Amino acid sequence: MRQIALWIVEILRHPEDEALRRRIRAAVLELTSHFPLHQIS
Repeated sequence: MRQIALWIVEILRHPEDEALRRRIRAAVLELTSHFPLHQIS
């Protein structure tokens, strides 16, 4: 949770920084890949 909060703060501090957004987006995708959603049959 702390890491997610830090990412939010960075985006809020630098809203126009597209490179930062790309880095954070990649980090979020990497983090969430460890927690897949369950399939509903």
